[in-house]
Amino acid sequence: MRSKKVEEIEELLQEIRGIYGSHSVESYGDCDDPTSAGFRVREIPATFAVIVGDRLPARHFNVQIESSPPGDYLYHDPAMSYWEFLELVGRFSGPRSTWPTMK
Repeated sequence: MRSKKVEEIEELLQEIRGIYGSHSVESYGDCDDPTSAGFRVREIPATFAVIVGDRLPARHFNVQIESSPPGDYLYHDPAMSYWEFLELVGRFSGPRSTWPTMK
């Protein structure tokens, strides 16, 4: 990531690195906004975007997932918890037949 992110996003990215490997997170379309992050997780054919905001509860994210290569929006949840997001990434790491559908 190019710029320092808010603590909630930094913790989430660190947890993903702990699960999938220290070099597993690749920045994608990231801007200098500390309240959002776009990234890929190696070996998962999807792009993840998480956004925190003052209208969301603590440790919750607005989540958007797009196919990689880009073209299809796969999933959206306007208020997903930290643990739900980690579980969701796990589902996307499995076969496409187990991926969740657009919410």
